[in-house]
Amino acid sequence: MALASKLEIPGGTFNDPDLYLDTSDLKQFGTTVIAKAMRRSRPFVEAFYVAWNTNHIKTRVRPDEHDEQAVFISMARTAHCDVHSVPNGGVRGQTKNEAIQEVGKLKREGMSPGAPDVIVVSGPPVPPADSVPIVAIEFKKSNGSLGDFSPLQLKWLETYHTKTGGRADACGAFGYDAGLAMLEFRGYAVPPRSTDKYTKRTI
Repeated sequence: MALASKLEIPGGTFNDPDLYLDTSDLKQFGTTVIAKAMRRSRPFVEAFYVAWNTNHIKTRVRPDEHDEQAVFISMARTAHCDVHSVPNGGVRGQTKNEAIQEVGKLKREGMSPGAPDVIVVSGPPVPPADSVPIVAIEFKKSNGSLGDFSPLQLKWLETYHTKTGGRADACGAFGYDAGLAMLEFRGYAVPPRSTDKYTKRTI
């Protein structure tokens, strides 16, 4: 709790009254912190992880979710991770009828609202480990709140984390560096994380 008392914690509450952010056992990686999201109805069983920056609530303009995800993908691929996105952002640039038809087509093909933004399938582990788990990540702006995760997003994060037999982890990440910290936490060999200078150059 001593660490938690010194940090800015994401505000708001989850869009599920049974979920809460457990700050009693925080993990810190540089300027990023990782905590467990827990269910009150299932004590001692974590639902998924949440990662954020220690300067989370500073009043500055932040990149949007698209930009955060783009920087993460770039850096993860630089680190030789096998990573792909899950396009669930909607259909744009078409008439209403065309958009409805396209959404129907995508749903029949398996598009599922709320599915995590990015799936990291594998990557170089930190020695002496020889493997790493799959990591599913839902990105939010680096100064977002817990309420930014929709009920369906929460459901998918928990599904990846609790119903894959330990083969996958899931994280709600406030910013690209929070996503990279999650990979580091799960044993991936990821590149050093710089701050705003890299973000501005990459986006």
